[in-house]
Amino acid sequence: MARSNASIDRYRELLAGVGRGGLKLPNDNFDIGEATRAGRYKLTDAAYAKLLHKLDGHYIEMPPELRTDILAFYEDLSLPIATKTNAGEWTRLQEELQHLGAKDHDVSPVRPRVAAGLAIPAAK
Repeated sequence: MARSNASIDRYRELLAGVGRGGLKLPNDNFDIGEATRAGRYKLTDAAYAKLLHKLDGHYIEMPPELRTDILAFYEDLSLPIATKTNAGEWTRLQEELQHLGAKDHDVSPVRPRVAAGLAIPAAK
């Protein structure tokens, strides 16, 4: 119940920002009331894995901010990420992360929006 109340209070604060014209939405998990991190909440882990699966093959077209967020989420693969409970899903996710990271180095004049220099986390 305390977590629900804290989430509702935080939501109200954010809505008040709309009225002031200063809404900034952090990448927080309202279910647990803190920043989104891998291994902290299995539904978030599942959502990031699903997003990565849906983006497979479309990495060059994706906004650099989204690529940065996904790579940051999976920065430490030693964390207890829920996807690890399914060996096939975990292998697939690691492959997709490698492809996503490789696209950062595949900068061409046709796609100048692709950010260069982002590091892919090492698989453990």
